[in-house]
Amino acid sequence: MYDFLTNKLVQAFLGFVLQIVLLIWVVLTLNRWFISFYVVMDIIALVIVLYMNTKTDIHPIFLQTWYVIILGIPIFGPFFYLLMGNRQTERAFRMAPNFKQFYHEHILTEHEFVVDLEDPHINKTITYLEKMANYPIYDRTQSHYFPSGEEMFSQMLEDIQQAKSFIFLEYYIIKDGTVWKILVDTLIRKAQEGVDVRLIYDDFGASFIDKEYHQYLLNSGIKAVSFNPLSLRVLVTTNNRDHRKICVVDGKVGYVGGANIADEYVNLIERFGH
Repeated sequence: MYDFLTNKLVQAFLGFVLQIVLLIWVVLTLNRWFISFYVVMDIIALVIVLYMNTKTDIHPIFLQTWYVIILGIPIFGPFFYLLMGNRQTERAFRMAPNFKQFYHEHILTEHEFVVDLEDPHINKTITYLEKMANYPIYDRTQSHYFPSGEEMFSQMLEDIQQAKSFIFLEYYIIKDGTVWKILVDTLIRKAQEGVDVRLIYDDFGASFIDKEYHQYLLNSGIKAVSFNPLSLRVLVTTNNRDHRKICVVDGKVGYVGGANIADEYVNLIERFGH
């Protein structure tokens, strides 16, 4: 029973239910004093707009959009702003020291692919990736498609075993099973050989990784970090999750796609059908 109550998914769910019940109670209670509630929300909306107007690090278009929403529908506008406008993830990036400078210094622009102006569709895609995501297209590269998860995992594991410098992984779902045991044993062994092993996992998707197991990874030489740890603030801000599935070995080989680290993605068990 103790293990059940201390499970982070259970705690987050109970917190979510508690907030739903509280929200329903507030709505039913305030419904009897709608006019007073409307006036109070008008005042709150005005205070939020005045507060937002003091922000100098937010794009004016972003502010103007929220001005219209908050003042136009004062009953719901402030709640929408708390839910969608509180950009905590973006703020964390701004707080990172010299993040943009570090990022641009390590992009290999000398290998950038020349845009093929004869194909307008490719040109538009390349331009979009460069301007909106800061991801230029490079030449001197090769791509290989894996039709199944087991083929991809087999080759990825082989490349990880050959790593000399670093292994960087970022995954949404990690489940305790055969695939994870094979992978984590390999990562620990490479860390003991002096390879820089780093792992970013989503705290919701890798829910089996508790504080004790996280510490075990650190003690084993794996620099593990949990993305957006679960908390009771479910309804206050957008619950952003990290859905990336990325593995990079020595800066020479990279794996992306739809396969997470779990047995169903290599067809050891049948969950979704294959």
